[in-house]
Amino acid sequence: MKQLFLVGLSLTMFMITNAQTEGGAFSATGRGASTPFVTDYHAIGINPANLNLTPEFEGKTVTFGLFEGGASFYSEFLTKEELRKTLFRSEFETLNQQERIEFGQNFAGTNNNIQLDIITSGFAINGNWGGLAFSTKERIDFSAQAGDRMSELLFLGNTSSYFNELVLTTGDTIPNTGNLSADTLALVDEGIIDPEEALQFSEILDGTSIGFSWIREFNLAYGKKLISNENYELHAGVGAKLLIGNAYSEINSQDGNLEAFSALSPVFDINYDEIQGENPSALEEDASNLQPVGLGFGVDLGATFVYKQKLFLSASVIDIGSMTWDGNVYTINDQLLIDYGQEGAESADLIVELLNFNSPENALEWEGAQKRTTKLPTTARLGAGFKVNDKLRLAADAVLPVNDQVVNYDEPIVALGADFRPLPFIQLSGGMVNGGNQATKIPVGITFFVGNGSWECGLASRDMITWFTDNNPTSSLSFGFLRFRV
Repeated sequence: MKQLFLVGLSLTMFMITNAQTEGGAFSATGRGASTPFVTDYHAIGINPANLNLTPEFEGKTVTFGLFEGGASFYSEFLTKEELRKTLFRSEFETLNQQERIEFGQNFAGTNNNIQLDIITSGFAINGNWGGLAFSTKERIDFSAQAGDRMSELLFLGNTSSYFNELVLTTGDTIPNTGNLSADTLALVDEGIIDPEEALQFSEILDGTSIGFSWIREFNLAYGKKLISNENYELHAGVGAKLLIGNAYSEINSQDGNLEAFSALSPVFDINYDEIQGENPSALEEDASNLQPVGLGFGVDLGATFVYKQKLFLSASVIDIGSMTWDGNVYTINDQLLIDYGQEGAESADLIVELLNFNSPENALEWEGAQKRTTKLPTTARLGAGFKVNDKLRLAADAVLPVNDQVVNYDEPIVALGADFRPLPFIQLSGGMVNGGNQATKIPVGITFFVGNGSWECGLASRDMITWFTDNNPTSSLSFGFLRFRV
């Protein structure tokens, strides 16, 4: 798992990963609001009803593209400098005990997210019979929010206040007073607690929600203009997607109810040696690194109303469906935590420290399982757009989570934005995005058009505020350089 996270973070670094609502459509990132105006294969996963809208560039009915998308990394816990070190894999300073205490207090309850959406290929055609689009996409989502006890255990390890006694390497057992000298702390081998006072993992992890998924999508969508006259148009669309699961991991404990399991492809190189033979879903030893561990299907539905090619009103429901995970499935055994031998986090490298904590070689007790089914992170979208003239258009968006999947948005997201074309070959975008349990963001973007839209390329950032502040940073970039129309 650690290796893949580092690969994913390296991708974000070279492509420069929670309010990422445009699903890899780089042309929509800068204005924040995407539902009413996305077209061709960019409409897949946002609003399939837009596939049969009047082409933006006259005579251009076929659109195709390769390797475009976006990534973002948001953290309420890390500073901008710490986030930069995480992304570029720079060396972190080792934490002393006082810093571990402070980090254990500050990390609890903070929101931390990575999202990566890469459209590896896309194709769309628009005609009198409707609009048809196909795309392939890699989609990686990570979110982490820790409860108080889990946060302290992560950073303080075997010296956490949860343990009332400490076993030293000398063989002595001493009370855990919380104010031990550095020399004594260096001798701590294990933290222990009286079994009568020990808590279940569900209690220790209470308030914790950690989710990670990596899914490969194959999407086919169709949109059709159903009603049309000189004043208005009504469009409807549907999308179907085949989902190949490469990874899923969830730890979610609320009010004593623990939901936790993982299904990871061999590329993650997790050591399950001691329990693998007892797992009915264990993959063969010679399985390929990217042997799928899950399969699913999803449906998107959408509708768009257009008034005099000026006003656009859209609504869609995205990701209706589920995934079945039946390879390398492991669940957490909800047992008492009586002793713990791991030291606390060495640094503020949040990704690595969380991975170490969740390892089967650490505190959590994992056991094999046959299969698990999860719902897709379903969202409802409402959008409005107004085309002022050929140079300026305005848009508004609302994205609402329909279920409480750990990789779904925590709260509704509202976005306002605009596109401005001072010249026919350049488009400037800007907006404001609020919600999703994150700080307000100011996205910006620039897109270039060559040959009346025959070639399109651009760059965008999901938050300009991060350039000027140290806290609540969002490191992101959305890009596209190989997008063409004929």
